[in-house]
Amino acid sequence: MQYHLGRDGSPLGEFPESEIRDGLSTGRFQATDLAWCAGMSDWKPLSEVLPQAASLSAAPSQGPSSPADAEVLRPDVAPTLSLAKASPAGVPPTPGWPAQSYPPAHVGMGVMPTPGTAIASLVLGIISLVTCSLGVVLVIPGLICGHLALNQIKAPGSQYSGKALAMTGLILNYVWLGAVVLGVIIIIAFGLLGVILEQFK
Repeated sequence: MQYHLGRDGSPLGEFPESEIRDGLSTGRFQATDLAWCAGMSDWKPLSEVLPQAASLSAAPSQGPSSPADAEVLRPDVAPTLSLAKASPAGVPPTPGWPAQSYPPAHVGMGVMPTPGTAIASLVLGIISLVTCSLGVVLVIPGLICGHLALNQIKAPGSQYSGKALAMTGLILNYVWLGAVVLGVIIIIAFGLLGVILEQFK
């Protein structure tokens, strides 16, 4: 038969009768530990549940557990906050025992979505670099989408991810824009140089 054990208001777990007997002889369990199993109306000391518990117990008796402890562990009374732990959805708590502790579940969160503006910035940046000519029209929208995506991701309480995607899109668009600006500067510089050389002929 399986028994739920508790001591000083804290659960010890569920153990078979044979393991409890061995634990009493080694000092793992005490005759004053509270026990409960299916069919019992309330928690009782091991000395009452197993009459031989007192003779098997290796540790000196520490006196009966307090009534408050028994009240906390009663199967028909809701456990206190110190013992009440939420169980995952769909897993009912063990009858007559506080539910076990589980890591908090992020219900409904799942995988955080990526804002569409981050994807748009990346696509526009790639098209700008590949086609060059279209970049004149696409680079500004690409930069705007990238910055909007970063603002959405960094906003307090945001549920968006994809910062790396948005940054990649911005980098591609800025690289294209920088290349264009550099090309214009070089063309202007060569034009000025040609004008100067013409004057010395």
